[in-house]
Amino acid sequence: MGINSEILARVLDLEASERAELAHHLLLSLEPQGFEAEDAVRSAWNDEIDARIGRADARGDGDVIDWRDAVERIRRKVTSFPPTAP
Repeated sequence: MGINSEILARVLDLEASERAELAHHLLLSLEPQGFEAEDAVRSAWNDEIDARIGRADARGDGDVIDWRDAVERIRRKVTSFPPTAP
């Protein structure tokens, strides 16, 4: 059974935020019944954040940069060829 082209066309005409919300619901529909994705994801991210903070505190290096600077560095590396050193 293929995807109905009329439905697909209507979905693709939605705003990006509406498509994202629809995709979220579609993905959740593939999970086993009773799966609490939001709680599980939130809990997993909180655990990961706590672990990263703990590792950074243990090192005591304080080597952190603003996220905007990090994104800019990544963009420069991705768009430069051949790759350049930091």
